[in-house]
Amino acid sequence: MNIVNVMLWMKKNAYEESTIKKVAKLLKHLKKNCNTKDPEEVKLFIANKICGNGHKQNLIEAYAIFIRSEGLSWKQPFYQRYDKKKEELQKKNW
Repeated sequence: MNIVNVMLWMKKNAYEESTIKKVAKLLKHLKKNCNTKDPEEVKLFIANKICGNGHKQNLIEAYAIFIRSEGLSWKQPFYQRYDKKKEELQKKNW
């Protein structure tokens, strides 16, 4: 995986600079911990990672950008995020 190429692709496709930096950071983490050439291995790494679903979804979205930049496709998993503030507000209203 060439992260610089992904960043250039994102720049050409009008992604925000802050998004490009965040995606680069997430892709570096994936590259360091699993074989990013194998989407199934990436899915397995993320599924087994001990973290919140929001972070898992960020990793999936970053990898999806890499896949799109390479002109490839994959079956992307989905992790349901939830807003803790909304949940806390609902508890208070009960």
